[in-house]
Order: sequence, then structure tokens, then C-alpha cells
Amino acid sequence: MTAIFTTLKTPVPDTLDHGDTWRTHAACRTEDPDLFFPAGETGPYAAQAAEAKAVCCRCPVIDVCLQWAMDQSQQDGIWGGLTARERHNLRTRRARAARRPETTSRPSAILRYATDRNAYDTHALAVDGHIEWTGPNEVRVDGVRRSPNQVAWRVTRNKAPVGQVLIDCDHDGCIAHLTDRAARDEHARLNAPPADPKRCGTVSGYRLHRRRGEKACAPCREAKNGLTREQRKPVCGTRKGYRAHRSRGEEACAECRQANADADRRLRNTGTTLQLTPGSAETPKRAARCGTNSGYNAHRRQGTPPCKECRTAHNAAVQAQRQASVTNRPPTTGEDCGTASGHRAHLARHEAPCQPCTDAKARTRWVLADA
Repeated sequence: MTAIFTTLKTPVPDTLDHGDTWRTHAACRTEDPDLFFPAGETGPYAAQAAEAKAVCCRCPVIDVCLQWAMDQSQQDGIWGGLTARERHNLRTRRARAARRPETTSRPSAILRYATDRNAYDTHALAVDGHIEWTGPNEVRVDGVRRSPNQVAWRVTRNKAPVGQVLIDCDHDGCIAHLTDRAARDEHARLNAPPADPKRCGTVSGYRLHRRRGEKACAPCREAKNGLTREQRKPVCGTRKGYRAHRSRGEEACAECRQANADADRRLRNTGTTLQLTPGSAETPKRAARCGTNSGYNAHRRQGTPPCKECRTAHNAAVQAQRQASVTNRPPTTGEDCGTASGHRAHLARHEAPCQPCTDAKARTRWVLADA
């Protein structure tokens, strides 16, 4: 009997209902328990751990849950939004901080969030076209410390920043207008002046940008566009001005109509719409008569457009030369021109026989007819 009473001295589990506890308010009561006990923390189990931490972030008793796990030295599962490794690191930091002299101040707790979107939605506030950060200067997102600028950059641009993220406006605490190192380098490259600052804003500066294989700055592009517009602008009183009037569907002015009529007249008389110089209307030099092929050649040597008579004579001379080259071409097969065999050689080459070969062929026919 004594042994029985000795055994009963051991405390028994308390099965009584003590009312409302922190477990009744936990967000994980309606979730699958296996979700909070992944087989690992990296690789294929990282997504499961992230999903479990997301549940912990919206739990109202996350701090109490974490403290209970730390007091009970839980070695498995995710408690209070931290894994076993993260709880071990937290316990180590607390122990190291406890050994420090009491004169040193302990840092305040850092807010923890599962994703950047959760932190951004919690502390971002729109004010007069800007977005201000109302939270602390540092938060922990999925175990990584990040500044408000880094959180806003990842949420608004959906990518990781390159280098330090800085504010790009004069509004204090704004997280809407940000730049990273890559954006600042690109802006500096696009707006870099030429090697010679005096040439920036000119057409030569624009060409220097292009030779260096870089995008021209805004002043150089404006200078180039202004020159292009000035060059393309039709001048009234010219043939281009007349065509510009017609393309816009409006009636041409008197100066443009006169310029177009003069250009048509020059085209009919000289073969070009260019205006004749004072020396172009003179007769050819070197005793070359106008209206002959030599007059045409004299015009060309003088650099003046040939007149209508010289062009007509030149065209007639070219046609006659071509006809003579075809008609009087000798055979190339070894036969003597002016014989019947030469006539046959011309026909074999699919060309018109020359006059001597034609006469020889006719004489051959007359001899055969007399026989």
C-alpha cells in the first residue's frame, strides 16, 4: 500500500477546462497541422514553410505562441512564425544580449512580415501624390532585414533592386519615387554630354554621340530635330513649295505656280529642271555648231545642259551608230565578208547580214537563175 501512495505523488495531467486560452485564438486551429511541420527548411520545403509563416503573420497570438515555444524548447515545427533554426538563433542572441553589461541599450524588436506586400500594405500611406512610410526604419521580411525603400521597390516594380535604393524627389519619406544603382547609371548615360561641352546642343554634338555609339542627350536631339525640320520645310516660290501646297490640298500661291511653270519649261527645253546659269545659254565653243553631235559634246564639256537641237542630233547619231555596227559587222567564223558563206555566217549568228554579203547572195541567185 505504501508503494501505491508513493507512485501517486507524481503530478497528473490537468484535464480540466480552464476557459479561454491563447490556443483558442490561434489562426492555425483551422489549418492542417502537417503544414506547420515541414521535413526541411530549404529546397522543395521552402514553399511549405513560407505558407505556414503566412498563417502565423495574421495570427493575433503570434508573440505568445513564440514565447511558449521558446520556454518549452520546441525543436520541431513552426511556432510564432519562426522555424526551429530561427528560434535557435533567436535564443542564442537573447543569451548573448543577457551577458552584455546592463549599461548598453538593447535594440527594439523588429516587425516581421511574411511578404513585402504585407509590410507595404501595412505602412504605406498616400499623401498628395506621394506615398509615405509610416512604419519603422527597418522590417524583417521572411527572415531578411529590409529598409522601407527596398520593400517599396520590390512591391511596385516586382523585382529586386540593384545596389542602394534612394529617394528621387524632394518629399521627405516618399517611397513612390525611387531609383536604384542601375536606374541612376542609365540616366547618367542617357544625359551624358559630349567630350567637348561646347558642342553639346549642336548638330556636331549629336553626331559625336552617334560616333561613340551612345544615345544623344536631349539638347543634341533637339538641335538635330530642329535642323531636320528646317531642311524639310518647303520654301515658297519653288517647285517643292508648289508640291507642298498640292499635298495639303490647298491652292498654290502665285510664286509657287510660276516656279512650277518655269521648271516644266526647262524640262521640255533642256531635259532638266535645274535653272540655267548665265553661261549655259551660250553657244558651244570651238566652232561647234548647235544642233549637231559635236555641239552636244561641246555642251557636255562646258558643263552646261545641252539644248533641244543638240539632244536630237545626238540621239540620231547614236541610233545611226548602233545600226551601222549591226549592219556592217563582219563574220567571225573565218569566212570573207562579201561572199555567200559570209551571208550564211551572219544568219547563223541571228544577226542582219551586212550589205556586201547581201549583194554577194543576190549575185549567187542571179547566176543560178541564168544557169
